[in-house]
Amino acid sequence: MRARALVVWCTALLIVARHGNAQMDSPLSGSGVPQLETTHVYVSVYLDRLINVDEDNYRWEAIHYFYLSWTDYTAWSLVSNQSIALLTDPSSECKFSCSNVAQNVLCCDNLYRPSFAFKNAYGFPQDREALYNLYPAEDGSVLWEVRVHGQYYQPMSFANFPFDSFDLGLALRFFDPTVLIDTTILLGQPHPGVVVMPSSGGKRIYTVGLGDDASSWAVVDVSISSLIVDMGQWFRDYSDVKSDPDDPMPLAPVNSNQTGGVVGEDGEPVNVYTGIPDQLLAVNLRVERFWRSSLINAVLPVVLVFTLGMIVFFTDERSLETRLEIVVTLFLALTAVQFVVVGRIPTSSYVVPTQQLVLTTYIYLFLLATESIVVYHIVCRHEKRLEANKRNEAWRRYCKLRTQGKLEGGNNPTLAASDSGFGGVSSAEEQLRGGCSDDEVVGLGSAAGSKQRHRSSFNCGPCFGSGPQPQAANGEHTAADFMPQVEQRKQPFKLFFRAPQQRSPPERSVTTFRQMTADEAFGQYVGHMVDNISAAILGVGYVIAAVLIFALQNGYIDLFAD
Repeated sequence: MRARALVVWCTALLIVARHGNAQMDSPLSGSGVPQLETTHVYVSVYLDRLINVDEDNYRWEAIHYFYLSWTDYTAWSLVSNQSIALLTDPSSECKFSCSNVAQNVLCCDNLYRPSFAFKNAYGFPQDREALYNLYPAEDGSVLWEVRVHGQYYQPMSFANFPFDSFDLGLALRFFDPTVLIDTTILLGQPHPGVVVMPSSGGKRIYTVGLGDDASSWAVVDVSISSLIVDMGQWFRDYSDVKSDPDDPMPLAPVNSNQTGGVVGEDGEPVNVYTGIPDQLLAVNLRVERFWRSSLINAVLPVVLVFTLGMIVFFTDERSLETRLEIVVTLFLALTAVQFVVVGRIPTSSYVVPTQQLVLTTYIYLFLLATESIVVYHIVCRHEKRLEANKRNEAWRRYCKLRTQGKLEGGNNPTLAASDSGFGGVSSAEEQLRGGCSDDEVVGLGSAAGSKQRHRSSFNCGPCFGSGPQPQAANGEHTAADFMPQVEQRKQPFKLFFRAPQQRSPPERSVTTFRQMTADEAFGQYVGHMVDNISAAILGVGYVIAAVLIFALQNGYIDLFAD
């Protein structure tokens, strides 16, 4: 019994010390011991004004009106007698007036008032307007009105931004003095205890006029609930570090030796608060963000970047520079939009849907640039092949000049000079090789197994003209067969590799429909079809991704779920 009494008195001292040492007392701090008929305290809460939701510091500020009612048959006579004495006896004093609006009119000394502590209060502004009124009635009912202006802290989640909604929670702890003292001497019998009961509430009272509840937020609902838990359970659930073995009153005992062998129903050692009820009152304001402004400022610019990106598919597949210029411009614009989006939401451990949409758009632009490059190479693959053949032929002639010794002494002749000096070459293969090794000649193989590749690489019909290839009667090529072709190619190579000072402006050749080769037609058709299919896939895929991002992440978030 001594240990039990010590525990309850320590609990009382902790709560009283909390109130006494605080910078500002709780607006709902009470006094006195309840009468035997005071077994329930009914709490009604009405929101007067939601002032601010601080998304950066995870705090919110509001003004509430609390209405607490209970039964006390002695209240009417007590207040009446004390008030008459205050008004008629000049020596009479009142320590607690029934109202701070009209002082020295009604005296509520020695009247029981329930006491509540704000668990998650960040602070109460010093310049707030204090307001309270006590109304005792003849039938034994008492009503206490208190205006509370406070700032509160809590966890917040913006995972569904800008279509988010959650509860702003206000937690109060009820202090029951009958748990701490024996009321037998004071009231004639033990008090059964006081239970807190939620009553009525509302999301607006006294504040008149049209307009929003708060910047960016609207209050859509108010709820009040009560909860009774074992105080020892708090420390059993949330103690990350066990108490020291020599702690005389351990909050998280290591073993039952610290508690004198006392264990709970689960066999675990009990702490000093085990068995003491903790009554909590929760007031939740459900708020919903004004999503239209966020949609216009954060989501719409990103969607417009996507829409402008689709313009790329309406440009010519050959205009790679134009396409990439559009993509780069949109990429820079999206980067600027991202700075706006980041400035509108707080830094958190998760990526909100708006940021997910921005990342999706970045991926879309990257795929758009990649698709443009791929389609360009498909459409222009015929020209790319001709350019490759030209490079191969130029390298072959360079090898011939080096083998013939025409590059010695710092000489830098034109590639057309490689056509002279065949002299005593005994075979067509040596004329093709020009003295270079197999690895040096691109596209040429051995004379025995790669005659067709010799022919196609040397002739390079699409680059430098094509014509019938002379062959011997037995189908084999001879040096004489290739010599006319070499002479035929001298003039084009002289023009193509002419010195810069002698080069004349090239004439623009226009390929008509009949002049288009089958290879060109195939490349342009395949490239155009790939471009159309890519436009459909990227467009539909982006829309589906955007819809899923906001459809799966919107609405109410339960921040206080068990």
